[in-house]
Amino acid sequence: MLRTTLRIAVLLALVVICAWVVDSSETFQSCVQHNQTTSTENNPKENATVLPIAIYEKCTGSFIDANHDGIVAAFTFVLALSTIWLWLSTKDAAIAAGRAAAIAERALTELERPYLFILDYNWLLVEKAQADESGLVYSVANGGKLPAFIKTVKFGMRFGDSIPAMEDEPAVHDLLTAPLIGGGERRQIIQGIADEGDGDPARECEIRGGMARIPTRAFQAKRVIAKISIEYDGPITAGHTTTACWEWHPVKYAFTQYGGPGHNQRT
Repeated sequence: MLRTTLRIAVLLALVVICAWVVDSSETFQSCVQHNQTTSTENNPKENATVLPIAIYEKCTGSFIDANHDGIVAAFTFVLALSTIWLWLSTKDAAIAAGRAAAIAERALTELERPYLFILDYNWLLVEKAQADESGLVYSVANGGKLPAFIKTVKFGMRFGDSIPAMEDEPAVHDLLTAPLIGGGERRQIIQGIADEGDGDPARECEIRGGMARIPTRAFQAKRVIAKISIEYDGPITAGHTTTACWEWHPVKYAFTQYGGPGHNQRT
């Protein structure tokens, strides 16, 4: 709207300037006076101050004939300015289109890309375990609209007070044997705990959701810390990572997030 108004104002200014140049020129004024005198002599009863339009047309033609080269040069200059203006307008339109495309791409990336969340970390309930199995269970949910393709899964667990180092999970891991998680999908993962042969049987304890077999060394260490990291790609994005760290100790009987943003993040 502002550009259109500016263009109209410039056009009107050019028209006014052209009219002023013509009207103030000696050639035009001499022609008008000559034709006015001739018209008055031929028509004495006609008011001398009333100039027929034909006189203006004739004298404007005389002005153009007398200043042909200058007029051509002036219009060439105006045409050059118009060309530059058009180029600048086209350039601005191209920049605006580029910005709009970048915003649309960013919106698609941020709103449509996959977002994996690691949720509901807990001990494996007896009703879902096999025989005397002890283990952990958690859910991986895709909060985005596009599917996520999982590349690697890392896991670390420690009975004690420090955050464990993570190691790559084997190719038989549930998230690697079926690595595609669709938009809105939620998948439950069971992580078994290897028996290290300490001789102490697991204890059945009531936790959130029911009864679970918890390794005796978890009570001896008084704390269990587990950390998971999932690397994945999307259809139009790549290099995403979701990391979560969870802590358990006998007082809580439930896992809670642990370690702060440095150990719980999404990219």
